[in-house]
Amino acid sequence: MRHHVARFLQLLGLLILPFGIASELMGKVGLGQSLGNAAGGACIFYIGYVLQNRAWETTADFQGIACNKQRQPARGFPRI
Repeated sequence: MRHHVARFLQLLGLLILPFGIASELMGKVGLGQSLGNAAGGACIFYIGYVLQNRAWETTADFQGIACNKQRQPARGFPRI
C-alpha cells in the first residue's frame, strides 16, 4: 500500500511542476509564486521517492531478501 501512495505522490509532484511554470508564463501569477509551486512539486516528488525506497526495503526485509544498503562498485572494466 505504501508503494502505491509513494508512486501517486511522485506523479502528483511531476504534474504540479509544469503547472507552476505554465501559470507564470501565462501571467496569472508572479515569478515568486511560480517558483514556490515548482519547489512544492519537487518536494512532493521527493517525499514519494523516499517513501518508495523505504517501502521496498521494508518489503525486502519482510520477505527475507538481502537488501544491500551500500552500493557495490560495478564489476567490469578495472579502474585505472
